[in-house]
Amino acid sequence: MIYTVLFLSLLLVLWSFRRYKHILNPFTLEGYYAILFLLVPQICRIIWLGEKSYIWSDAVILTYIISMYLGSSINLKVFKIFPVKNVNVSVVSLCCMAFLLISFTIPMLLRCGISFTGIRCYYETIVFSKYASFYDIAKRLIEISIIFLLVKHFKLKWYSIVLISLLVFSGNKFSILNIIILLVLFFEEYYHISVKRLILFGGGAFFLLIFFHLATSFSSQGSVWINAISYFDIYNNQSFLIKKFIEGDHSFYKGEIYFSSLYKYIPRIIWEGKPYNYGFAILNYEFFPQWAKAGYMPSFGLGTSFADFGFAGIVIFGFTGGFIRNFLYRVFLKSNKNNVSFFLYFYTFDVVMLFILFIVVTIDHFCKKNENSS
Repeated sequence: MIYTVLFLSLLLVLWSFRRYKHILNPFTLEGYYAILFLLVPQICRIIWLGEKSYIWSDAVILTYIISMYLGSSINLKVFKIFPVKNVNVSVVSLCCMAFLLISFTIPMLLRCGISFTGIRCYYETIVFSKYASFYDIAKRLIEISIIFLLVKHFKLKWYSIVLISLLVFSGNKFSILNIIILLVLFFEEYYHISVKRLILFGGGAFFLLIFFHLATSFSSQGSVWINAISYFDIYNNQSFLIKKFIEGDHSFYKGEIYFSSLYKYIPRIIWEGKPYNYGFAILNYEFFPQWAKAGYMPSFGLGTSFADFGFAGIVIFGFTGGFIRNFLYRVFLKSNKNNVSFFLYFYTFDVVMLFILFIVVTIDHFCKKNENSS
């Protein structure tokens, strides 16, 4: 069934391309994870490693993708939002805050060493420390700075490249993926580059991620290709989890996972007693306690949403995600693709990002107020 799910998913991707005239559009931006991190890697593992698919896991993916496509098909009346004018002041302020937060973690980086494996060691050390929230917020501040600089200059300046490099060498693979998607989205929306160039760029980005993974791995023996596809075990973890609930071996969490994930916004330096088993980590501590205690937290893909509410959760999260992304894309177009609308379209309703955006807008407001008074 997994091949059927991939075929139907790619068919919806094609329809979304015909609708939006862009490869990265509200549907693909919301659905790339299910296709590129669940379906494609598992099919590769089936072909080269002789693994199998799980029909209920495939059904969850298909339900999610169809729900998302339906959500992205709804068009409500949108409004226009205004841009941030004082970009330089805002970016300097954000970068200063980011470097202040990162400064607390420099001793950890020095202990791990300045190397590919050292950077990965730094990341794995910090995410379980009391400075984890500082590290995460600092990365987000840098990402927002990059967005505002890109939209202001409509090209990559040297200082944007420096900020991008900081994210690439942050030790977090998803930060690299995030910045790649951001750059592709930017060039497609503002430069209207050809599909061929986007595919070439995407292929290069894929090999960059593979290189980074191998470079930061402490052991990379054997075939590079086999090591690469072996790394993508999210589908298997998802299938393992879904099977537990389908066969009645475990009861649903009824929102505990989703709502406890809000704990991540509270810095551990403020709440030292904050539990480690919150959000999707609840599943790791429940099903792989030894791995969790050792700091290894594998992802369960869409199984995390399924564990809370079953298929109802998959439908709700998929439909809502597609609807919100499409709504913000239309706001982006109505607002003449300004910096704030681009920001919202890319991040949607991320709580931390919205708070940082509030800070940026506040800084911009005071700058305008001072300009008017002078």
